Amino acid sequence: MRRMPAISLRNRAVRAAAARPGRAFWAPAAIALAALLTAPLLAAPASAQQVAPQAPADETVQNFQAWELRCGTPPNAQRKVCQMEQDVFREGSTEQQIAKIAVGFPPSSENPGMLILSPLATWLPPGIGFQLDSGQEQRVPVQRCSPQGCVTEILIEAPLLKAMKAGTQINLTIHDRSRQPVKGTVSLLGFTAAFDAMMAARG
Repeated sequence: MRRMPAISLRNRAVRAAAARPGRAFWAPAAIALAALLTAPLLAAPASAQQVAPQAPADETVQNFQAWELRCGTPPNAQRKVCQMEQDVFREGSTEQQIAKIAVGFPPSSENPGMLILSPLATWLPPGIGFQLDSGQEQRVPVQRCSPQGCVTEILIEAPLLKAMKAGTQINLTIHDRSRQPVKGTVSLLGFTAAFDAMMAARG
């Protein structure tokens, strides 16, 4: 079994910056996309009546295989921000969404970060299982929950970034309200191209 690079949570400085009004961890933050995940875990996707907050007027979207790159200027922000996104579905299903992944740059950090947004019905004690390809699974604690869902944030330091660029998939394990494990896969197809495009847009 290949050893996986250690996962780091966001440091205190980044956490403090993200807590400031108008300085969400992602921008446009996962809040704008969280309506799909407000339903109970393993339920069908949210209905069309659940409307997410309006996207930035200058928002652009590019597709890189399994990843979508969104760029835009969030409200009260001075500059355009980009983040990579991917929906995660239950293993063997294309309809039962269990999480949303976003990759971007937290405020005041030179390292990118990953945000995992899981439903409010997530059972919290086990945390989120994170396994890169056939490497060792690591458990990452859920940091907080809000009406939009439960948030797990990971700092992507150089060794993990390198491994993700070379990898095929991330295997996620989330526990539902019945304390049963629910597995899903994050494809890394197109990750490097999407990340390079995000870096170029960042300047």
